[in-house]
Amino acid sequence: MVNRVFIRQKVVQTLYAYCQNGGDDPKTAAHELSLSLSGSYELYHVLLHLLAMLSRYSIQNVSRKERYSPQNLREGEKIFSENLFLKQLAENEELLAYMESEDTSWIDESYLMRDLYDMVLESSALSDFVADENFGYEASKSFVRKLYKEVFVANEHLSEVLENQNIYWESDKDLTDSFILKTLKMFRQENGTRQKLLGQFSDPGDGQYASSLLQASLDNQTEYRSMIFVHARGWDANRLAMMDVIVMQVALAEILCIPGIPVKVSINEYVELAKSFGTPGSGSFVNGVLDTLVRELREEGRLNKD
Repeated sequence: MVNRVFIRQKVVQTLYAYCQNGGDDPKTAAHELSLSLSGSYELYHVLLHLLAMLSRYSIQNVSRKERYSPQNLREGEKIFSENLFLKQLAENEELLAYMESEDTSWIDESYLMRDLYDMVLESSALSDFVADENFGYEASKSFVRKLYKEVFVANEHLSEVLENQNIYWESDKDLTDSFILKTLKMFRQENGTRQKLLGQFSDPGDGQYASSLLQASLDNQTEYRSMIFVHARGWDANRLAMMDVIVMQVALAEILCIPGIPVKVSINEYVELAKSFGTPGSGSFVNGVLDTLVRELREEGRLNKD
């Protein structure tokens, strides 16, 4: 699930927080990075679990209303409770096993499920699904993906609850949403309860990549910053923000210490991070300094990869 774009972002954020807090124990930074990455994977399961909970919540509501007050059934409510795709998700063995040891009492305490359910019943996704009168598996899956985009993405209450529960979750949600949509799309009816979910890392070596990138950034901090400061002299001093320095420090660690990644790819990735995390001028600033540093490193014979 977690890819290298996401890992770079996490390493930069971890190193920035580490330096802001004094930076006196590298083990603390490594521990924080581990927590952050595992927290992202936990969020992935929590969001899938919320969808599954919505299915169970709906089934209970419909059963209660049909028994005691059928006149209170809302349009589309019964159809939603019978959704074939959500039934498969709610019974997924991997999801159930992962969530078995998780404390999810905070979901009930925040009234989140109630609010999400109301949004589902009022959604255009459900209205369109009911109007189409096609409730087969593929149509049900397509509906759930549309529903997720409408109800879960850009949901302020959900974001607030997630942030209160885990400090890493709110900032991770946008990217995790994309992984959720990818997961929903890859479900197959014939896989039943044994449908595979995404693993923690997109590539088996990405866990080691994350720890190596952070370690190289920490081990060579003094040298890399000296190089950066020398070549930043021609720039406006006000542009030399700490975040820009951190981005370039991690970029140099990847360029010099992580094999197999083309230099141009590394530069482009960290320029994009600078644009996301820094000031309006950070992208061009970081690009200029890194280009100069790479050229000098090649001339000195310290950089041999393409």
